Amino acid sequence: MTKQIYPIIGMHCASCKLLIEKMVGKVEGVKSVHVNYATEKMTIEFNEGEDSDPRLLESIKHAVASAGSYKLIDDEDGKTVLADPSQTKKIESHHQMNQSDNDSHMMHNENNVGKHNHAAMLKKEEYKKLKRKVLIVGLSALPFLVVMIRMVLIQLGVLEMNHAPLGLIYLSVGGEDSDPRFQINLFFLIQFIIATPILFWGGSQFYSSTWSALKVRAANMDTLIAMGTTTAWLFSSIVTFFPNVFKDYNSDVFFEAAVFIIFFILLGRLLEARAKGQANDAIKKLLELQAKEATVIRDGKEIKISISDVVKGDIIIVKPGEKIPVDGEIVEGSSTLDESMVTGESLP
Repeated sequence: MTKQIYPIIGMHCASCKLLIEKMVGKVEGVKSVHVNYATEKMTIEFNEGEDSDPRLLESIKHAVASAGSYKLIDDEDGKTVLADPSQTKKIESHHQMNQSDNDSHMMHNENNVGKHNHAAMLKKEEYKKLKRKVLIVGLSALPFLVVMIRMVLIQLGVLEMNHAPLGLIYLSVGGEDSDPRFQINLFFLIQFIIATPILFWGGSQFYSSTWSALKVRAANMDTLIAMGTTTAWLFSSIVTFFPNVFKDYNSDVFFEAAVFIIFFILLGRLLEARAKGQANDAIKKLLELQAKEATVIRDGKEIKISISDVVKGDIIIVKPGEKIPVDGEIVEGSSTLDESMVTGESLP
């Protein structure tokens, strides 16, 4: 049995994890599949000798694509990653730019693979883009917050309603005495103008994810967000432009509900991405404390090799002050070891 691990870029929905596991698990030759939403990795276990079959990889790619337009695609490092639709476009555009460049920038062979982590770079770009979107949506939502606070203060009696509040000013096609069916509440219209770009630009990722899921007759968390915000926006738009649909031409709008749903979901994803980034940085710093080389006895001589070249049965020499490079048994000698990394003790 062999195992392959694929990094994930751009997955925001736990239900997408379940869908991918379900679709990939059906592929013949795949023994098990596990998508870790927290660590952003997909682990696939293959039956013995089948991991190198190109037809199996194509079947897995097709299964992943059927789970909501996700793709297994090679990034600029030559690593195969699992990417969502938006990240897939970025990777493909990078490939196109490289192909149009000269050979020194176009080729990624074994000598330069790993010198830069393209998957990590894409995650940083995604975080910056999300941060910028949260800032813009948040600032655009401030007018709705001011209006909501004002209405609460009016209901509590702290403020008094003006004689001619903006909500009572109408744009009439036929003048002030025109039929109410042709009157548009100016306050509602302003809310529509502000809320519409917030909804369809700020929440574009929710709608694209929903459409991808619906194409395979599935639903995810983004589906609920898209349904809720679209319903609020559509109802409010009808109230704004077709007030005659409702009795007495009087009904409230809920543009602010759609706007704040989009804002808080984006803010939550930003905080989640930040927490994951900080956790990854902490793990990387911890791994940097690991020994990079080991002194082994080969052909009766002591030589230094990378710990990745250490094989089972090697005799390793650990001199005073050096770190223990790998796990093993002490076959000769004695010393005092610093086990604080393992036990958490503050002193050796």
